[in-house]
Amino acid sequence: MAAVLPASSSSERAVYVVQLNIVLYAFAYQLQRPVEPFLVKSLSEGADAATVAATYGRLQSFFQMAQTVGSPIVGALLDRWGPRRCSVLVFGCCAASYAILAAATSLRDLFLAKAAATLQAGFLVAQAGVATAT
Repeated sequence: MAAVLPASSSSERAVYVVQLNIVLYAFAYQLQRPVEPFLVKSLSEGADAATVAATYGRLQSFFQMAQTVGSPIVGALLDRWGPRRCSVLVFGCCAASYAILAAATSLRDLFLAKAAATLQAGFLVAQAGVATAT
């Protein structure tokens, strides 16, 4: 006689889906991070190392500023729309950011990719999703 496994509840499935999404989110983020300094260098058109380093620092500062501005916005949207819709928004912003980054032909494009990441708050949405599901 075959053992009958208990059916997984919908909240457990929701938590697993959130965890899978966060793994994909973190994986994509960590894949692009090591490439950025080389993109800055290749798009800096013969600038010296100090200028490239300063430009990369400005790019990272801009990204952190965008995240600081975007997180409260995502929090407000979470309260209004819920985790499911916000997850779609956040992953859409991630996809847009990575697409712009992949197609970048100038430093301006790199900064534009970081601007698209303003609403890239996947961990915040994941926390809300797990809290809602459990």
